Order: sequence, then structure tokens, then C-alpha cells
Amino acid sequence: MRPFNFASATSLLFGVHHALAIELNLDDETSIKNAAKTIAANVVKLYPTGPGTSPGVFAEKYYWWEAGLAFDSLVNYWSLTGDDEYVEITQQALLFQVGPQDNYMPTNQTKSLGNSDQSAWALAAMTAAERGFPMANGQNVSWVQLAANAFDSQVELWDQSTCNGGLRWQKFTFSSGYDYKNSESNGEFTELAGRLARFTGNQTYADWAVKSYNWSQNIGLVNVGEGLAFVYDGTNVAGNCSKINQQAWSQNAGIYLSATAYMSNFTNGSSPWLDLEQSFTDGSIHFFAPRNIMTEVACQTSGTCNTDMLAFRAILARGFADLAAYGTQSNAGSSSESNSNWPQSIQKVLQTSAKGAAGQCSGGDNGTTCGMSWNSTTWDGTSGLGQDLSALEVILANLPRGSLHNVNSTGSSTTVTPPSSATTTPTASSSTSSTPAATTTAAKGNGVKASSVSSFSIAGAILFAVCMLL
Repeated sequence: MRPFNFASATSLLFGVHHALAIELNLDDETSIKNAAKTIAANVVKLYPTGPGTSPGVFAEKYYWWEAGLAFDSLVNYWSLTGDDEYVEITQQALLFQVGPQDNYMPTNQTKSLGNSDQSAWALAAMTAAERGFPMANGQNVSWVQLAANAFDSQVELWDQSTCNGGLRWQKFTFSSGYDYKNSESNGEFTELAGRLARFTGNQTYADWAVKSYNWSQNIGLVNVGEGLAFVYDGTNVAGNCSKINQQAWSQNAGIYLSATAYMSNFTNGSSPWLDLEQSFTDGSIHFFAPRNIMTEVACQTSGTCNTDMLAFRAILARGFADLAAYGTQSNAGSSSESNSNWPQSIQKVLQTSAKGAAGQCSGGDNGTTCGMSWNSTTWDGTSGLGQDLSALEVILANLPRGSLHNVNSTGSSTTVTPPSSATTTPTASSSTSSTPAATTTAAKGNGVKASSVSSFSIAGAILFAVCMLL
């Protein structure tokens, strides 16, 4: 991969300006929808169909979780644009991959199935439920039930035997990563619990969202201090999760942005969740100053992003959009003391990044192939599903959201029942209210203090700024 800043630096040096290959006027909804339509078509072009292919699976280099993200994005695309061109293939994919227990554990993925992989598909089904995505002819399990089934299967894997709780990354002992507890798996579990709580109104799901969030903060995967929240990659069960891998990926920030938005919505903005809205927002945007363009700082500056990492910003863009649409502060009155300028800062990042993404979608034979370097309107020579999904989600994030469905607005008799309280009720050491533990101090459990968080984040920001100027 070329260094991401090369084309940008060249353009600045020689004063070269390039027209956007995908026209995008953020003041015009039709323009935004047309841009999204072009990129959605690029996504579908990468999806193999016909004899010998399995619905829901992309080329081998794209792991199964990313396919789930792709169909989640296509549901989002349908919901925000009204374009039903890809409804049938999306229905087919979301149903073909459910597995024998209708919980997104298909037998063809057993060898490499992780909790985060399963959650990517469960969250896609949850998006379908929330947006009123049509059920397929003959479909006998609702979208929300599929998501709930996946959640139930993960509740059974909550591992109290090591690190006082948490989910392992991988499901099976023979899988590499089984001894790793990461923010992706635990954050998606928190998000799915929060979304199920909001959709069904069932407190048990909210209790699990609180329990899993508190565990992540107590162990040190989520660190909140001095008004900024950062999410680290994970920790190994060896040493009782005492050593934290402090790599910060945009997808993990996006997951917690979404989780916070839905739980804040469910609790009508109870104070801890309200504080977390701003902390996660400010912690994420912290890395993008001064250009306000979403960048995968941990790998993009060094040109070391792998296939998975190229899709991470799609999740971050969705997280920002979720918080802007459904978070409590986004709907707070201007007289509220806690209602600072951060919703506007989200809008600025989404708009600047969308313009950058549209400008970078200028390559390939069709002239609309998307690259990764949103800082430049010169195509960086890269292409793939991750680049397309990231560009699609950040552009869709600039469209207005409608109201979310819930169990009372689906027009069906679906009843979702969470696992029995005997296996799901948080322990006495965990909060059983819909609010997390106090989050204004440094994370507990691993000795990481707020000052060390600030040092880490400032160092990262300085490195990013230096690379931007090279």
C-alpha cells in the first residue's frame, strides 16, 4: 500500500486540484443518495453470485464478519435511500448464514468463528429489525429473534472463570485467539444488549449492557479520564488480564459510540450514559484534529492496514451517526448546560470525511473505485470491500434518520424472550440498574491512570500530525 499522505503532500506542493469523481453536495439529499448508490453498486459488484457460490459470502480474503458488515450496510442503505434494488440478495444472505440454531453460527464457519464474527451478523439482523426491513417470503424467524438468539448464545459464554468475566474473542478452544478477551467482542455484546433493550423494552438486556460495559472499564479495555474515553484492543487471560494491548482502532470506538447512543436512548439520558456520549465522542475526534477527517491512525500512517482494518471506519461512521441521531445530547435543548458543541463536531467530522471519501472514489476503470486516503482527491491505488464500505457508511451518515421500530411497531406478534434470569442477572458486584459505574475517573483493574491515557493519546496525535506533514 502506498503511504496515505503521498498524494496529498504532492497536491499541496504543486497546487494540483482534482475534481470529485463522485459528485457530492451535502446540502442536497438527492446528491448524497446518488453518491451512495454508486458506492453500493461497487460493493455488490464484489459479491460473487451464481453456481458454486454461497449466499452471504464474499471472496476468501474477506473474513465472514466483514460480509456481515456489508449486508448491515446494505440494510442501512435501503433504509436511508429507499432504493430496494438489493433487498432480495440481502434477505437471502442474512437468512442463509443463520445456521441450524438460527443464531448466526453456521457450520461452514465453525473452524474460525469468533464472538465478534457472530455479532457482526446479529447486529445486521438488529438493523433490519429496527429499520423495518422486509422479511423474505416464507421467513419464519423475525430479524429481532435472530439477533436475540445470537445474544443468548453469547450469554452462555460469559467467562467468569478468568478476569472476573468478559467474553473471549474466539468461541472454541482450538482457535487462535481463544485466550484473548477483546473490545470488539465485548463491545458488540454491549451494543447488541443495548439495542435489544431499546427494541423490546426488556430490562434484562439493559442489565447485561451495564454488566459488560462495567467489566470492560474495570479491566481497562475502556479508559475514561479527563473527559476523553479511549477503547483499547484487548487483553490476554494469562496474568488475569493485567496487561492491556493499547492499540486503538476506529471500529472499537465506533462500537462503543453506538452502544452508548442506544443505552442513553433507552434510559432517557441517565447521567452516566450522558457523560459517556461526550467522552467517547471527544476521545474519537481527538485523533482527527486538525483536519477532522476520519483516519485509521494505528495503521494508515505507516501503510500497514490489512484487509480487515480497511473496513473499520465504516463502523466508526455508523457509531457517529447513531449518536448524532439517537443520543440524548443530540436532542437536548440549547438551554441544557451539558449540551456543548459536540453534536456539531460530529457533523463536521462526518461532512469533512464524506467529502474526502467521495474525492478518493476516483480510481479504477469506472472512475469511481474507492481508495483509503480520504485526505487526498488523488486515488491512492487501493481498492476493495473495506474501502467501499467505509466510504458508503460515512456518506450515508449525512442523511437524516427516521424513527426506529420497536417490538410494538413491527405489526407482528413477535415476542422476544431473553435467557432465564438465573443465568443472565448480573452478579451482586455489578450494577443492576441501567446505568454504568461512575466513569469520571481512570479505569480500574489494570492500574492505568487518566494521566497515562492522556500521554498515550497525545503521543498518538503528535505522531499522526507529523505524518500528515511529511
